[in-house]
Amino acid sequence: MSVERRAVTGRNGSSSDGKPESQRPPEEFDLLLELVRRDVTTFSRSIGGIAALEWRRLKLRALDASTNAAALLLLIPTILAVAVAAGVLMVLGTRDALVAWTATTWIGEIGGGVVVLGGLLTGGALARRIARLRIVDAAVRPKHRDPDAAATPAASPP
Repeated sequence: MSVERRAVTGRNGSSSDGKPESQRPPEEFDLLLELVRRDVTTFSRSIGGIAALEWRRLKLRALDASTNAAALLLLIPTILAVAVAAGVLMVLGTRDALVAWTATTWIGEIGGGVVVLGGLLTGGALARRIARLRIVDAAVRPKHRDPDAAATPAASPP
């Protein structure tokens, strides 16, 4: 033990404040604890900031989803109304054309009904065909096995 250390410590190896020398934290340990405290404080503030930012992000996504849903709910009836109006105009125009051509009203009404029914059936058949083609194209096709590869000894299981 050095002379300076003997002067600071007493007979039983304790320092002047009464704690044994091995229990007294060195100054570097105090600095390390201060750095850790600062890092933990910075980390907790960062986590709080991230949580607040994610909360705002969630609120913005909910707002976007609700406005998109509202726009869609307004758009669908508008499109349907325009489609119905166009269909009515088409039927009335066809009926009036047939009445003018044949001079009988019942032929115009039958012709208008046939045009509407034919358009619906044609549109349904077209939509069905497109949907079938998409489903068939998206289906997973099984891999074709090569019969020659199965005959080789390397391809057979042990």
